[in-house]
Amino acid sequence: MDEAEELGDRIAIMAAGRVKCVGSSLFLKSQYGVGYTLTIAKVAQASSEQSYGVELFGVSVTTLEEVFLRVGRDHTEADVALDERLQQASFVRQISEERERAQSSWRPEGSSWRSSNQAAEPLTAERTEQLNASFARHVQALLVKRWHNARRDRKAWCCQIILPLIFLLAALFAMTFAGIGNYEAAALSPEQLPGPQQLLAALGPKAEEAAAKELLANGRLPVEVTKGQMNATDFSDYLEQGYYRTDGVQRWGAMRLVSVPDWSKNGSTTVGNFQVASWRHPGQVLSPTAFTVPVGTLWGEQASVGGAPVPLGDLNNRVQVDLFWNSSARDALPMFYQQLHEATLRTALGAAKLQDSRILMSNQPFPLTSSQKDLTNTQTSLNLALGFAFIPASVGAFVVLERETGSKHLQVISGVNFVSYWFSTWIWDILNYMVAAVLSVLLIALFKVESLVSAETLPWTCLCVLLYGVSCSSFTYMLSFLFKSHTAAQNLLLIVYLFTGGILMIVMIVLSVLPTTKDLAKNVLVWIFRIMPNFCLADSLTNLITRKNVAIWMGNGCPFEGCAPYDLQIAGYDMLYMGVGSVIWFLATLVLELGFATPKLRALFQFRRFDAGRDDAQLDRHVQLEKERVQSGAADGEMVVLKGLRKVFPGRKGAPPKVAVQDMFFGIPEGECFGYLGLNGAGKTTTMKMLTGEELSTGGEATLGGYNIKTQQNQVRRLIGYCPQFDALIGTLTAREHLTLFARIKGMPETELHRYVDSLLDQLTLRPYADKQAMSFSGGTRRKLSLGLSLVGDPRCVFLDEPTTGVDPESRRFMWKLISGTMVGRAVVLTTHSMEECEALCNRIGIMVNGQLVCLGSASQLKATHGYGYQFEVTFVASAELAQAHGKLRDFLLQRFEGVREEENVSSRPRARYRLPKGQKQISAIFRLVEEHKDSLCISEYSVSETTLEQLFIQFAKHQVEEGVEAEVATQAASSSSEEKLTIPRFQVEARELRDPGRSSAV
Repeated sequence: MDEAEELGDRIAIMAAGRVKCVGSSLFLKSQYGVGYTLTIAKVAQASSEQSYGVELFGVSVTTLEEVFLRVGRDHTEADVALDERLQQASFVRQISEERERAQSSWRPEGSSWRSSNQAAEPLTAERTEQLNASFARHVQALLVKRWHNARRDRKAWCCQIILPLIFLLAALFAMTFAGIGNYEAAALSPEQLPGPQQLLAALGPKAEEAAAKELLANGRLPVEVTKGQMNATDFSDYLEQGYYRTDGVQRWGAMRLVSVPDWSKNGSTTVGNFQVASWRHPGQVLSPTAFTVPVGTLWGEQASVGGAPVPLGDLNNRVQVDLFWNSSARDALPMFYQQLHEATLRTALGAAKLQDSRILMSNQPFPLTSSQKDLTNTQTSLNLALGFAFIPASVGAFVVLERETGSKHLQVISGVNFVSYWFSTWIWDILNYMVAAVLSVLLIALFKVESLVSAETLPWTCLCVLLYGVSCSSFTYMLSFLFKSHTAAQNLLLIVYLFTGGILMIVMIVLSVLPTTKDLAKNVLVWIFRIMPNFCLADSLTNLITRKNVAIWMGNGCPFEGCAPYDLQIAGYDMLYMGVGSVIWFLATLVLELGFATPKLRALFQFRRFDAGRDDAQLDRHVQLEKERVQSGAADGEMVVLKGLRKVFPGRKGAPPKVAVQDMFFGIPEGECFGYLGLNGAGKTTTMKMLTGEELSTGGEATLGGYNIKTQQNQVRRLIGYCPQFDALIGTLTAREHLTLFARIKGMPETELHRYVDSLLDQLTLRPYADKQAMSFSGGTRRKLSLGLSLVGDPRCVFLDEPTTGVDPESRRFMWKLISGTMVGRAVVLTTHSMEECEALCNRIGIMVNGQLVCLGSASQLKATHGYGYQFEVTFVASAELAQAHGKLRDFLLQRFEGVREEENVSSRPRARYRLPKGQKQISAIFRLVEEHKDSLCISEYSVSETTLEQLFIQFAKHQVEEGVEAEVATQAASSSSEEKLTIPRFQVEARELRDPGRSSAV
């Protein structure tokens, strides 16, 4: 709306696909607005001279946003008729009337205004008694929250159940189906080798080429015989030249045939002086002396028989072959050995008899020894530890996510004790872990890993797995304080648990085997590694698997039959570490949480304290009066009291410390809505964080309901409702579940809970979204829900940090009505960037600049004190000569007013805007004057209104120091002239005085 009004000469508004109206801003306001709004501030006690008791008054014109809302509802022409329009009040007036009615119905605390059996509406002006929830009720509420989240969070189920089981199943399937423990014989044949094959053959000195081909033809592979004879050395060199693999043909084996007998002769043959038997009697020499030629006789080898030299190589009647094979092919040697024997069998006995005969060969390994079986089964423990590393990573991610989004802080502010928070978290994570743990043990039993599921070891296996879940949850909670991002937490925790589980166990096994590191691993490292729960799980299960291995455990004092599963050196030490560690880690988590959640304890551990010099600039009169009122003790009984509250952050990149909040003094009684304005970085949110305990103050003190925010946080949190700047919703929970959660935390009785939540949904207009997950909500719906959560339980003090940011105009006005109708009787601190929101809701407004309160008072007081005067805006008729009309209007104003300031005067645009000083003419006289000269000045529409709160805010905000690289220079410049800046009159830059056109910044 502001952009349209500032930049648009004409504005068109559409509704239901149709253009409803077109015209200038003033024209639309005159046709569809409600006219002027008169705001009056009354004195506490009117004197006789002041019969009406008017202290201040202001006049404002209809806003373009109000026009947009009326037209946008798709009314008919009758709906926007003049008579109806005059009867309607502005929204600010409606809010004021509702506040008046609420105040008249509110009674102070202690009066019996409601019977004991009458239930109050959730969001009304009536204050209910403070409810307190027990420890068990908080645990119940948080467990229900985790249940709703878990049943919709598929990623968590994947990390906590599916992935651990996949890792375990991979190990179990590898043991069962990958040949481990499967000892059946495997048939071998040269045809199993890859690629088209060819058997290369060479001839020795006693082998004929025809006989060699006849022999090898009875094999199963095609044969290539080399030319000429070769000795073994030459053939080997020939193969090394690469001939064994050419032309795409694989030659995994080669043969050099030294001698091949004549298979056709069945009788003896004469060789020299010796009678040699046929091939049927291998190696036998019949005469003149009977003897047997030894197997493996080389060609040309001789021996002495009967004192005479005998040429053994010439007398050998066996098939003698030199076999060459490629060792890169597994089992190539036995395959080609079988090929040779099969060819020899067929050749010797004749193809006609044994045409289809084959020699079958297989490879059957020896069964695994017990030690080998134990080593194989350790895959189960290692994979289980690796898979279970995903569980604590998911646990840590959720804890950090709640802290990152502010959901945890919102629950704590609402009254959740940190012990109940962590106890409920621990209970849920253990129950959730049990699903994966039970399924894992069942799978191990199903695959019959006897060393883990035998009657003797099964109870201890289950106990080790259970203790791991208990200890790793506590250990993860402690580590979660190191992270600010849930994504980084999940990734880094996963890496830590993967390394300390299976990987560290493998390292430990290797170190235990090496002689140089064996003592170090056994006496030092194992005790350090056991601090990590994942290592204890892997170590205990590995020891249970190998406990009967004599070679491993007899040296450690175990008997021959093995140690008992519960012995210290088997699983005892690991179970002690996990059991005792789970208690220690959980207590450490509580101590850390207590330190972070309690400002007083956090201050004790703040070793570096940052502060900066104080600004002694003169304060605004009303700010100074409020400071004196608080210092005098007059505000001690009010709901919110700040006494010199201060926050200083350390500087970045060598810059000086950043003063976020400078010695804040003010008090807010019950029934008042205090508007807290300022640019981003002015200190508004930091103030709220200090009041809610999220940030630690550097100095000063503050009380809420009489309780100190540093030392009595538990009592303070029972009084607070908080709507943070960024929605602290849990994306997987619905609107109904959110409201139910916080109603339980606040202590709403279970019998009234459902009616209470249903009524809340109706009052927040969230019924259509009641059962939809928050992650699917629009920005406006999320803000409505956040506002509703801050009002659950009827808190006496509500902090609303920009509650309507990103909300459409219709929803924003609904939220204003909701806030206005429920804030009576409670103190409300509202930060916002909407000036109209402040005017509609706030009794008093304070504007912050650079962490300091520079003005304080009601909207009317601020306009009267810091405003320049009236804003006069005109639109010229369409037929006017614009340059001449602008000149006439300027001269007209200069003649009748002193100190007129020009805001907008572009001769080519059909509108102009001026600022007229107060006190020179009454507002009625201004209207009368303009009406008398309206035609002569070519004015079509005009408006006269007071300085807007937004203009005041912008002028103050100009002194805000930007954060960035130049922060140090800006801070020094701001401090050197802060007094001058905060005491000079406002509106120095935007408007210039017409009497001195060359002057742009001095008045």
